[in-house]
Amino acid sequence: MDDRTADEPTAEGPCDPPPPFEGAPAAVGAVLDGRWSVAEIRRGGQAWVLIADDVERGVRRAIKTPLSRALAGDAELAVLLGLAPHPHVVTTFEEIAIGDSPGIVLEYVPSTLAEFLRERRGTTDHDTLTTHTHTHTHTHTPPPVPDDLADVLQQVCEGMAHLSRTTEMAHLDLKPSNVLLDGAGHAKVADFGLAQQVRIRDGRFPSARGGTWAYAAPEVLRQEPCDIRADIFSFGVLLYEACTGRLPYPFRPAPTPAEQRAQLLEYYETSGPRSRTQELYYGSLTPTEYPLAPPSSDIGMVISSCLMQHMDERPASFASLATMLSRGLRRPPVQGTDTSATSLPEIDWQHRELTLSQVLIRLGRFDEAVNRLNRLLAATSLPGDLVAAACRAAQEALTATGRHAEAAAMGEGCLGEGC
Repeated sequence: MDDRTADEPTAEGPCDPPPPFEGAPAAVGAVLDGRWSVAEIRRGGQAWVLIADDVERGVRRAIKTPLSRALAGDAELAVLLGLAPHPHVVTTFEEIAIGDSPGIVLEYVPSTLAEFLRERRGTTDHDTLTTHTHTHTHTHTPPPVPDDLADVLQQVCEGMAHLSRTTEMAHLDLKPSNVLLDGAGHAKVADFGLAQQVRIRDGRFPSARGGTWAYAAPEVLRQEPCDIRADIFSFGVLLYEACTGRLPYPFRPAPTPAEQRAQLLEYYETSGPRSRTQELYYGSLTPTEYPLAPPSSDIGMVISSCLMQHMDERPASFASLATMLSRGLRRPPVQGTDTSATSLPEIDWQHRELTLSQVLIRLGRFDEAVNRLNRLLAATSLPGDLVAAACRAAQEALTATGRHAEAAAMGEGCLGEGC
């Protein structure tokens, strides 16, 4: 069994980070693109995050720029910009240049679920987390998870379900530090650096490209074809950690990513994982495959379903998982999310459309770009600088497809508008 104390680090941060500002793309106080005043600098595993204030509009945003240009992906950016805004998914607004690197402007959300759970571990007696274990559900039984945490868990499910409502998209790095919490405690799924998308329903990805191994599904560890059910597994790890403060393994995760992956691959070659799901499902009084029992047998059954070793045995979608979770939490299901609450201001929509069109051009998807630019240029309130940029992008896309006469007419039209 894992004999760690509750305040020891989890698998997300076992190593000392590099000096925080060494090699940063900008300094605190710098103004980027004549508009963004840098207030704070953070460094993640693959990217810098600059917290910056828009001096024109008085709003705060996060600007993500990769540690290496090799990590920057137009395909990822196209997915994020094409994703309809949702209350429980971080919104992507536009792209700017930071030196010779791209910067993705994102909704700023001040905290993370990882920080929330660390604070809870510091203030909660873990003995109280198991007081409802091995009980049966009754009408007046107290809920097994505090309301604020239960809200977050249900909102994560809702945000993840949104990713596959129109086209199948897997996050492939779902973990507490990639769930952001705003000042009201509302959860937003973030960090899509490893996400993959297919356009065919029930399609699969050849393999995932990495992630935090302690949260990864067995098929991701083995670099096998996978789909959104890999995220279902990761949610199971997150759910167990949220409820117990520990990771669902009978050992201490190794300190380096390579060692941790090898350790987990070895574990999934044993009978331990199947014993784990059985112990969780039946509420074993003496578990051997995880350090602490979940706070109720209902929650244990949800975790068990998520952590099934074979993807075909897990819930098929986050929509179906949300129903199971509401039962496990003894709470009503989340009602249909009102996406009108996340309707963007027109200027944000315009910047998104222009940036997405420019990205589509870089990806060679010229017809899509032209269609979007035509709609954008039809907007009566489009500022002059965006008109000029949209005209230049449209000319580039039309020229690339051999529509030279239309490109020339576009140029003349822009000149007629004073561009």
